[in-house]
Amino acid sequence: MVERDDGEFSKDLLFCTPTCVSAKISPNSKTIAYVGADESGIPNVFIRAPEEIETTQISFFTTPEIIQFFWAPDSSKVLLLKDEDGTGQLHLYGVDIHSKESVDYTKDLTVSAKLIQISTTQNKAAIGLNDRDPYFHDLYLLDLDSGERSLLLKNEEFAKFLVSDSLEIILKMRINEDGSWTVVTSRDDLFMQLSAEEAFQTEFLSYNEKKKTVYLLDNRFSDINQLVEKPLHSDDEKVLGSQPKSDVDDVLFIDGEPKAYASYYEQKKWHVLDRSIEKDISFLEERCGSGFEIINQSKKGDFWIVANSLPDKGSTRFVFDRKAQKLFEVSPSTPKSDLSKMYSMVVKSRDGLDLVSYYTLPKEFDKGGYVEKPLPLVVVPHGGPFKVRDKFEFASFHQWLASCGYAVLSVNFRLSSGFGKAFVNAGNGQWGGKAHLDLIDGVEECIKRGITEKGKVGIFGASYGGYASLAALTFTPDYFSCCVSICGPSNLKTVVNNVPQFWEFTTKPLSDKNMFFTKRAFLISMGGDPDNEEGRAYLEKCSPLNHLENIKVPLLLVHGKNDHIVAEAESRQIYESMKKNDKKVTYMLFPDEGHRFAKFPNKMAQIDAAERFLSEHLGGRYQGVDRKILAKSSAIISD
Repeated sequence: MVERDDGEFSKDLLFCTPTCVSAKISPNSKTIAYVGADESGIPNVFIRAPEEIETTQISFFTTPEIIQFFWAPDSSKVLLLKDEDGTGQLHLYGVDIHSKESVDYTKDLTVSAKLIQISTTQNKAAIGLNDRDPYFHDLYLLDLDSGERSLLLKNEEFAKFLVSDSLEIILKMRINEDGSWTVVTSRDDLFMQLSAEEAFQTEFLSYNEKKKTVYLLDNRFSDINQLVEKPLHSDDEKVLGSQPKSDVDDVLFIDGEPKAYASYYEQKKWHVLDRSIEKDISFLEERCGSGFEIINQSKKGDFWIVANSLPDKGSTRFVFDRKAQKLFEVSPSTPKSDLSKMYSMVVKSRDGLDLVSYYTLPKEFDKGGYVEKPLPLVVVPHGGPFKVRDKFEFASFHQWLASCGYAVLSVNFRLSSGFGKAFVNAGNGQWGGKAHLDLIDGVEECIKRGITEKGKVGIFGASYGGYASLAALTFTPDYFSCCVSICGPSNLKTVVNNVPQFWEFTTKPLSDKNMFFTKRAFLISMGGDPDNEEGRAYLEKCSPLNHLENIKVPLLLVHGKNDHIVAEAESRQIYESMKKNDKKVTYMLFPDEGHRFAKFPNKMAQIDAAERFLSEHLGGRYQGVDRKILAKSSAIISD
């Protein structure tokens, strides 16, 4: 086992709910609301004045998980979308900041609610409810004071909407059978026709009511996503922002107009569109580095909430007083210290693609990005696989694994978003093929640099990363020493059969940004359609479940029973088949979790089992988890 000489490392700080996960300032600039752990470690809502330390808890949920939160326009309530046990059935709550009373606006409905747009001029919001038809959300106008709903649109065909600040429907988006999109105005006039390839990355950001223009991220006429302004009733559009090597990653709007945008290749970089905010961006870059995100703003724009995430410093939320050019911490960085450095590198794939990758080394062995002798390495492929990418930021899994003595590697393999549509499309039909070989090319670069060596490599992934882990064992059985697969697809045919026509969820907990997936996009990405014989044969070929005889090394499977994205059967069928053939496999099932684990004891039980498993098969350090925490987990373990 690898020993550390710098003291005990606390996994609790890495995986517990932080004191502040995300924060937002009220429209009237008087109050900060933030979601963080209460005394029991459960995420709840707290409020405080911008420059004060004293906080007040206003919500009292006894279970996770708050998915998103927003301020009501009149600054009297905080609005919450909340899941229960990972089922994906989201309810919309309003919590009064004075009385602390909570109202469920979707009470008695079997529904997954969406908060589509909050008005800036009236205390109302446009919401989507799918209680009538689970596949389509009807649009309602919700009065946040009375709780009354009035129907805006009975929806039987549209997947997405763009709604104005005054809560008028601007655009409606229909997904066609071939994966293309037809985008029409509220009067059903054609606004834009998008091919399946174009629609895949296109994102409609906002509508400017004064200028009657739509702002969108668009790749119709380029490989990368550009920031485009397009009038609602004419074709006189223009490109506002674009960079050659990466998509537009972030846009800062002030008073309805884009003032700056960010690109992201190896690291994030801001580009100013309006010189009036140059000093603000420069100040934040000087104090935070370029990786910051502006979460929200007060109505007058005098205060911004800024999120900052640095690999070896943790995540911090600030209030930025633009007039005084000062930053105030909403809460301390989490965790504060004892973190390892992350390094970026661009790996050349065997067929010539540039793979932006990141690796982390244990502090005690790190010699400025190099080591004196090879370490065991854990590859951590991201989920998605598209609409997602790895970034240069604080990563709890990197820090945890490095604390156990492992080098840790994340590769933006083909299929990853952020590097243009050609890079994403290069992965079509390459699940378990070239997309998997990209991971191996990343490992080979680490071997070349002396970071690791053959025979000391494990793989640990969740969602698509779980599939990649299973593919590693079945398609390259001699390369990896062990595998951990969390919520991993094992049979692509059954996975795609269970995928709805479309769905969306947040890019990360409490993010305002959503990932939108369509079934057609998955069919194109996987490279086979289960409705025809040739497609079925290809999906079977790429499914780890059909190649279990190749597995030679130990496997740890983890899944949530309520997973509505990748059904629990995807892991269970792997376990049952391997047990029949006397292969070494362990299965952890969590009856009260979904695709993203929310409950702290369950997260720690998963971490404890994985740490023990990796220590046994890769030789890193097993540090263990408090038995009292593990006793509260719902884990059902089958060896």
